[in-house]
Amino acid sequence: MDQRLDIAKEYINKGHTISAVLKYCGICESTYYDSIKVTEKSTYKPGRKPPGFSIDNNGVIYLDSAIKSLIEDYRSKEEFQNAGGYKALHHYIKRDHNLVVNHKKLYRLCKEGKFLLP
Repeated sequence: MDQRLDIAKEYINKGHTISAVLKYCGICESTYYDSIKVTEKSTYKPGRKPPGFSIDNNGVIYLDSAIKSLIEDYRSKEEFQNAGGYKALHHYIKRDHNLVVNHKKLYRLCKEGKFLLP
């Protein structure tokens, strides 16, 4: 089947219509389009790179390393060692430092710094 698929792709790339080539080669359209999806998925990388900073309400930029140190400070406190997940940390960072950090970013930073609780 792979040889027929390769030959079909070759003729399709030369400009022949997909349906005619697939019909001549005896390949279902779903098989052809599924083979295209497999190659696209292998090169596809979802998402974008994180910016590496957050901005508080006053416009001051905080680097991710500074936010990680804030998380580390909270985790060193007794009330955060066994309880208080990243959502609680999100609340306290917003309240105490007036810092706007997305909860998903906070989860990522906790995961990178190994501050997540079991």
